[in-house]
Amino acid sequence: MKINADFLSLTASVTLGFFLFSTFAPPFAQASMWEERKVHLQERQNPKKENLIAQLPALSLNVLNQSIPNLGQFSANGFAVEAGSRKPLPRLAGSAPQWLKNVPASASFIKELYLPEGWNPAELMVVQIQDAHDNVVAQTNIAHILRALVKPGRGGKMVVGIEGAFGAFNVASYRSFPDPVAVGHVAKALLERSWITGPEYAALTLGLDNNGPAALSPLELWGVEDKAHYLRHVRAYLQSAGAKSAAQAFAARLSQRLDQEKSKIYNSELLKLDKEAKDYRSGRTQMNEYLGALGNGEDLDSSQYPNAAMYWKAISLERGMDERKIDQERSGLLRYLSGHLPEFEKNNLAQAALSYRLGEAGYAQFYRYLQELCGAYGANLNSWPRLRGYIAYVGLSERINAAALHGEISRLEKNRFNRLARSAQERELMALDRDAELALNLLSFKLSPEQW
Repeated sequence: MKINADFLSLTASVTLGFFLFSTFAPPFAQASMWEERKVHLQERQNPKKENLIAQLPALSLNVLNQSIPNLGQFSANGFAVEAGSRKPLPRLAGSAPQWLKNVPASASFIKELYLPEGWNPAELMVVQIQDAHDNVVAQTNIAHILRALVKPGRGGKMVVGIEGAFGAFNVASYRSFPDPVAVGHVAKALLERSWITGPEYAALTLGLDNNGPAALSPLELWGVEDKAHYLRHVRAYLQSAGAKSAAQAFAARLSQRLDQEKSKIYNSELLKLDKEAKDYRSGRTQMNEYLGALGNGEDLDSSQYPNAAMYWKAISLERGMDERKIDQERSGLLRYLSGHLPEFEKNNLAQAALSYRLGEAGYAQFYRYLQELCGAYGANLNSWPRLRGYIAYVGLSERINAAALHGEISRLEKNRFNRLARSAQERELMALDRDAELALNLLSFKLSPEQW
């Protein structure tokens, strides 16, 4: 019996090591792949692969790794926390909302949470989900969130308010189709073509997996628009759409004329910065390269540009990484944990790794758990300095607010242009160029929140 127990323990340790190898190793293998914007987007849409933040292209999208904040860090009084700020929050008196525990970190990022005085976890809550139209990844994530928020068969419905629509959605005839597998396949194809939204996909398919046809959906979709006002806006858009091509052509000619004037009026430094700015906006230059062009990243004022300073620090950490040595230290840590963890902790670690692989936990969350586990069982990470540095890098990247980072880069850019402009004529031309850029972005629906 003793031999059998030792054999099972050894088998469990080997299995755990092999399983965790497949969790730790993939990110290192991807390190040299992020050179083109197209490749970045493909990798981002593959949840099994991770990106290094210094290799992000110049996209005005929130593509940095984000995850739900630690549970148990919410105030029983009211508070609002800005996305990505990661400021320490008072602990919640009592358990966190159940829906928060259910939402997968890989599909969402909690931007703000308000809990009133005397809040009870059993009370109804309003959850606002930010939408991104015609974005298949975003719509798929919304469907995952809704699937996590509601449990079929527990009774009752969850009402989902939908913008751009009015009144009730009737999905009963589709859900009652005799072949639920076919319903799922068709709904997925429609979602991938952006012909239906994430909430519609969830309402069509939720609860059909194992239960067969079911006319009633656990989600009740309801269009929240005022029909008369909405249609008035649609008519206004259609009336102006006919002039769009002519307006874009005029804005393009204006931009070309301004470029010609720049070559005559701008000084050499200003002309160089203008080219670097255009390369960044077109995606030819990566964010870290442009940030370096705007000034010495080491001199960034963290009080004025906190996210840019963290981003630059992460770049420095990334440049010093040796993937082969990190992988060696990872193997050493796994050997140590296999020999020192009790069986229940090995099971917990395996479960945490599985949660990460299934997308239920973020990458930084998993490494934070691993770090805490090492501290609890005497695995001093100083013995694995490169792996410790990599964990610090992951934690740092998690704290960066992508939207705020782009705003800080815009302010740095503006300040840099203003410092290099030496004449009133240069400053006047810069103002005209900014107006032309705003016009082009407006016509292309590419205005950032700051530009609005």
